Amino acid sequence: MTALVRSCALAALAAALLAPTIAAAQAMQAGLWEITTRVEMAGMPMPMTTTQCYRDAKPESIIPKQQNCSVQQQGGAAGNTLRWTLRCQEGSTLMTGQGEMTLRGSSYDGVSQITVKDGTDETQMTHRYSGRRLGDC
Repeated sequence: MTALVRSCALAALAAALLAPTIAAAQAMQAGLWEITTRVEMAGMPMPMTTTQCYRDAKPESIIPKQQNCSVQQQGGAAGNTLRWTLRCQEGSTLMTGQGEMTLRGSSYDGVSQITVKDGTDETQMTHRYSGRRLGDC
């Protein structure tokens, strides 16, 4: 179970980092961002806040290099809302999910539904996240 918990923590970090990557293609401003992620899973709430400096808003410059992960934007943007799927695999651990984000100028919020499978163990998680631009880097 320890490996599964570690995988879930990594999933939370990946979701927090990947969310602004998709946002960048739409309306993300360069600068220092505060990103708050709340992971909800049975018996283990895991809140996390990070800051990230984006020197420019070009998607190729801010995409985090997540080994063994792929993110696909789904159906383009509908207004200021983006939708995506993700898939990560490391060894026997597979993480799949889908999410959406709503952009509001220098802030965003969203939710992802993630499933982590490790051998015969399976865990469902919900990631709720928000981001806000703090200023220049």
